[in-house]
Amino acid sequence: MSLGLEVAILPGYAVARRMDSEGDWKRHLMFSPAIGLLICLGLAGISFILEWSLETLTLLLILANVSAMISIRVELEPEPLTNHIERTSWFWIFTVIACFIAMTPLTYMRPMGVDWIGFAMLTQQLVLEGNLSLSGTNSGFWTYPPAYPSVAAWVATLTDHDTGTAVFHLGHYTLFVLLLGFMGAMDRHGAGAYAMFSMGLGLGLFAKTFDSGFPSVASQLGLVVGVLVLFRHVEQRQKHHTIGLCLALFSVALIHPTGAIYLAFLLLSHVMHGLAMSNEEHRDLVRKLAYIASAFITVGFAVALLVIAPRLFDEAVFSEYGWQGGKPLLVYNGALLVLGAVAAFFLRTTLEGRIAIT
Repeated sequence: MSLGLEVAILPGYAVARRMDSEGDWKRHLMFSPAIGLLICLGLAGISFILEWSLETLTLLLILANVSAMISIRVELEPEPLTNHIERTSWFWIFTVIACFIAMTPLTYMRPMGVDWIGFAMLTQQLVLEGNLSLSGTNSGFWTYPPAYPSVAAWVATLTDHDTGTAVFHLGHYTLFVLLLGFMGAMDRHGAGAYAMFSMGLGLGLFAKTFDSGFPSVASQLGLVVGVLVLFRHVEQRQKHHTIGLCLALFSVALIHPTGAIYLAFLLLSHVMHGLAMSNEEHRDLVRKLAYIASAFITVGFAVALLVIAPRLFDEAVFSEYGWQGGKPLLVYNGALLVLGAVAAFFLRTTLEGRIAIT
């Protein structure tokens, strides 16, 4: 399976090397595909908004690779290690199992669920017309963030796949790199294998991917950067960490609102606990981050209210399955909520724990 997205791995490696300079090459390799795909999705979303062609996206990715090669040649001053990197055999066992589960559905040759049909239609429209407008029986304009269909259209054009196959393969590749990236983010705290096991217990990412809700899962790529930056103590964070976080928040907003909401709340939680610190220098750094967070959240609300909401006023919005909360949440995740409460109790004295709990 070739999606052409190998071209995004080098920029991902360059950013991972910069954002996690205390990590080793193994952790950087785990980060690289996830961060690279996030970069690709962000560039695709911007290209769509500016009405640039898919060929322009290719040029942007070439420029990103040139910039990455220049960046990699620059020697970085390593950050002091906060903990010794030690990985047990369970780390690699869980990695292999998770990657196998993420990619196995590709052997079925057809996606599960039905959402992929809509995404394939949007992708085809981008390939043929360069926009998301619909004509004929389904006249109108599709209200959906542009990044995922844009990358799928680029993949379909580059590899000569049909749009349904491009959407399908991109969706499972996204889950694959997301799992690796999140393991890398938690590996910084010595918890890579445990994080993978926890995600397996939840089943949420796997279920959503297998049901072809690909953009929802892709938007979680921002949490890889979020955990890497926001679980970092304030004195260890530098200017490029804040810039990377802002770019990640912007990129996930172009993929799906779900990831943007999760990342924004993680950022808000970090700010809340940072402002409660007794160290005035720390509070000053957090205030600057709070201003940035406020700006992004304000822009997000403005887009939601002024651009998206008016299109939805004419008809009721149906919330599928009720998976967002209520009884289904308790039925399918009740046991995990209990385990989460136990974990929260034991982690309440740590900064990272308090951020995650909030």
